[in-house]
This record gives sequence, structure tokens and C-alpha cells, in this order.
Amino acid sequence: MHGVLVIDKPQGPTSFEVVRRVRSALDSLTEGLLVVDQKQSVVLANEAFVKLLGKSNEQLMGTPVSAIAWLDDA
Repeated sequence: MHGVLVIDKPQGPTSFEVVRRVRSALDSLTEGLLVVDQKQSVVLANEAFVKLLGKSNEQLMGTPVSAIAWLDDA
């Protein structure tokens, strides 16, 4: 099962710290998880998801969710 969480991009001087904390929390999960923006583009993929696809987080950033080859579709 895949989880999708839609959030607005954080803004302001504390946004870096917020993103760092969220990333750390999501990377601790064993399930693959994506964070997408309102346009359904990848904002962040946790470590488990990155390993599952064999791509880096940087490669996935900005990718439309519809362009990701989901394993369930095979």
C-alpha cells in the first residue's frame, strides 16, 4: 500500500528546520512514502520509497505522481 500526503510548501525563515524535521521523521518509517504538493508533484520521498524505486530524492523532486511507475501496476 502506498501513502500520499498533500501539504503546502513551507515558507519563512523556519521552513528549512521544519523540512529537516519532517524529513527525519519520514525517513525513520519502514514504509515508502511521498509528500506531494497541490499540483501532485513530488516534494519529498522518504528513504524507503527512494530505495524501492532505486532513484535519488533529487531525481524524484518535481516529478508528477502520475509519472511514477508503481509496482502495483506491473
